Amino acid sequence: MGYDKEKLKKRQNDLLKLIKSWESFAKENKIVYSLGCANLIGAIRHKGFIPWDDGIDLYMTYREFKKLKSINTDKKNFKLDFVNFKNKISVGNDLWINSLNDSDISIGVYVLYSFSKNKTLSVIQYNLLLTSILIDASKNYNLYSSSLIKKLILGSFKLLNPTFKYFNLTKKYTNLLDKRYGSFDNHVHRQLKIKNYQFLNSDDVNNIMYVNYEDTKLPIYKNYDLILKNIYGDYMKMPKKERRLPPNGNCMGKK
Repeated sequence: MGYDKEKLKKRQNDLLKLIKSWESFAKENKIVYSLGCANLIGAIRHKGFIPWDDGIDLYMTYREFKKLKSINTDKKNFKLDFVNFKNKISVGNDLWINSLNDSDISIGVYVLYSFSKNKTLSVIQYNLLLTSILIDASKNYNLYSSSLIKKLILGSFKLLNPTFKYFNLTKKYTNLLDKRYGSFDNHVHRQLKIKNYQFLNSDDVNNIMYVNYEDTKLPIYKNYDLILKNIYGDYMKMPKKERRLPPNGNCMGKK
């Protein structure tokens, strides 16, 4: 099945309008962020959207994420939707930038959490973060449709969930990351496949540069090559033709 190129182009234009509005707001409020995921590839390989991409994702550090909470976004054409921000670290996107003009147009934001400079401690912290997220999310998993191994793993997480909830451990761990941020120099998002716990340091996530993206300029981390190689390998290589489809399933149905 192909996709409707006209619908996709319209969606990309709507997303571009939203990211321009966000960029103006971020620059005004000194919010440091970067294009992320496929959009980071698109910025380098295509100078804009990957031709079949139907979304926009961003990266920002936990520090920048926290700054947003105190900033007034009234009179903007977007709304910030913090995903379970008050209580826990989220399972998917940490923040949605939603268009007020079209409920179907949103930008996803992934947070890079901070970790200790000590490699051993950072590995422990990273795995604690993943564990706390899985335990917190386990209540939403359907065990009946899972394999035996998944049932055992997720079942154990379900058993641990009440303990974490009672002692509020996930929230406490989130707050610990926040309070100790100044002494943490390594950053990673759980969806970034950092090989051998090769974390990003402060220079990687605080230094940005502006690149051409369609008819505008948007920021990316200067060390984008490290990020993209860790996630995608040879990110300049085009995927096979049959895989060139909108990843979020939008605009499908017409060649």
